[in-house]
Order: sequence, then structure tokens, then C-alpha cells
Amino acid sequence: MGNKEFVNKYGKKEFIDICNYICTELALAKIQRKIGNFKINNSKHNVLFYRKNKSNVMLDMATIYGVGCNNLSKYIEKM
Repeated sequence: MGNKEFVNKYGKKEFIDICNYICTELALAKIQRKIGNFKINNSKHNVLFYRKNKSNVMLDMATIYGVGCNNLSKYIEKM
């Protein structure tokens, strides 16, 4: 589910809440070494993940929320 679909289904307030939640969860996952480096783009509401083989993966906030931060490393590797 993309950001636009999430906003249409649940509303803008809930989307803003998950964006704040995701930022915190990603920081915790990085500290625990579950994921590597990333960069959050707040204006576009997506996250760019850097991989070791120099290819980058960009995911929407709603997609990250749906997958969960604990399963995120497996999801990034598949892409």
C-alpha cells in the first residue's frame, strides 16, 4: 500500500502519526543493527535505504509501516 492509498483509506491524521512513529522505529532499528544506513525525506514521505552493493531502495512510509521494522531488512534484500 502506498502513501496515497493509506491517506485515502485511513486519513491524513493517521498518516502523520505513522510518519512520526516510523522515524522513531527506524532509529531504534539502526541502533540495534537490524538495518543499515537510511535517509528520510519528510517532504515526499519516503525513506531511501543504502545497501552494500551500491544500489539504493526507496520505500514509502506506508509500505514500511505495513512490513514492520523488524522484517524490513528481509524486505529490502529481496528488492
